[in-house]
Amino acid sequence: MDPWLTVVTIVKDDPSGLQETVDSLASGDVSGVEHIVVDGSHEAMHFRNLTGATIIHQPPLGIYSAMNAGLAQAGGEYVWFLNAGDRVADPQVLGHVRRELPGAVWAYGPVIIESVSGRAIQTPRWDYETERRYYFARGHFPAHQGTFVRSQTARSFGGFDTTFRICADYALSLRLSEIATPMELTFPVARFKEGGASTVQWRTSVREFHRARRQILAPTGLSGVRERMHTARQYALLGAYRTFFQK
Repeated sequence: MDPWLTVVTIVKDDPSGLQETVDSLASGDVSGVEHIVVDGSHEAMHFRNLTGATIIHQPPLGIYSAMNAGLAQAGGEYVWFLNAGDRVADPQVLGHVRRELPGAVWAYGPVIIESVSGRAIQTPRWDYETERRYYFARGHFPAHQGTFVRSQTARSFGGFDTTFRICADYALSLRLSEIATPMELTFPVARFKEGGASTVQWRTSVREFHRARRQILAPTGLSGVRERMHTARQYALLGAYRTFFQK
């Protein structure tokens, strides 16, 4: 029987993060779950709880290239990208998701973000219909750690567009929004630590998000003006936050 879910984990030079991720998965019900590890530094072979996982070794060509390599081999009906250092929110998550997902093209749920100071903050509810009306330009979008997608649907879009250095996961979600309304999961699905590229390189991130919206959603007229206004507002807000609150 084909797996209902493929979990793709990419890792490069992060052995402790990889161990956290595989131990987290092993704490729950992994029946019918396929695990693919895309290893850019030949670390995966040394870890416990990886019995039965498919390990792909490839040169470190970037995060989205690695995620595409995992997607290409995903045998599960759905795919979930839980990279080194990311963890399930609790051991019951996979069971809950398995009961909820059937019939959905894609689904999203809240995640718990752990700050460098150790605080754990759950992302607020994401109102899909409201954000869609604003062309998803207000800075709110579910993290890839909180998103489940039909594997074949993701592949039909060519996976992640590697011309985006930071927001290819966001760009894929925009494409998904064009074909289906996502299912909302009301429980936290993952935990991860802040400090990713979109946080550190926030200026590039805002520009790439804007490019993705213009390229995929192509807002015109008044909608285009509103999208630009919200992009400018998001840039200003992030700039103020990084300047005055993260010194």
